[in-house]
Amino acid sequence: MITIYDPLTTRADPNRPGAYLRAAFPSNRIPADRINPMSATISTYYPGPTSAGDPGTGLNNFFFSGPQIRTTNDFSGRGDHQWNSSTLLMGRFSRFNVSPRTNPATFRESNIASPGYVTKPRHHINGLGKLTKKFSSSFFGEFVAFWVRWYYRSFGLSNGFAPTQLGLPAYLAKSSATLGFPAISIREMSGVGTHYNEHDVSDRVELRANLSKVAGKHTLKF
Repeated sequence: MITIYDPLTTRADPNRPGAYLRAAFPSNRIPADRINPMSATISTYYPGPTSAGDPGTGLNNFFFSGPQIRTTNDFSGRGDHQWNSSTLLMGRFSRFNVSPRTNPATFRESNIASPGYVTKPRHHINGLGKLTKKFSSSFFGEFVAFWVRWYYRSFGLSNGFAPTQLGLPAYLAKSSATLGFPAISIREMSGVGTHYNEHDVSDRVELRANLSKVAGKHTLKF
């Protein structure tokens, strides 16, 4: 096991000029009153080990394996109608659903600080209508209207979590557009916290007309 030394006991080594001595913490454990309260709070979000870890250091002592779930459903319907001998109508509606795609939570979903977790429900809708018209034996037209909607969301376990609960200053929450558990990285350890809050909706509309005129041996399209 690696020995943890108390930095406040650092002193010059009387037997080695230029060298220093330090005393180890009793039982190799940092006293609770020497740990920053914010750090102590954050540490409670780390789960217990699942194994002994590497010899000497105890690193790599937590193992997790989980699936990425993605359920996809596609729906599409089309109808055709002959209004009269010169007019044809067609309509189509389609919807693509991913409901939702979810990355697993490393520390389980019961832990809002668990890294990795994100769920992304999204769906895309589109509709098309087409009218084909014969104005005369030499003049034809096709009129198309198309609409598509992109809908995308992304959120994590800690959406709405106020960072003041960890001891962080209140101005961070007041100046943030959204709230969540902050991402915290500790060297040689898994990080905690992750926050996603995306919401994107966009529409696209397209109108198109194609006209054809037959004149003798020539066909004009516009």
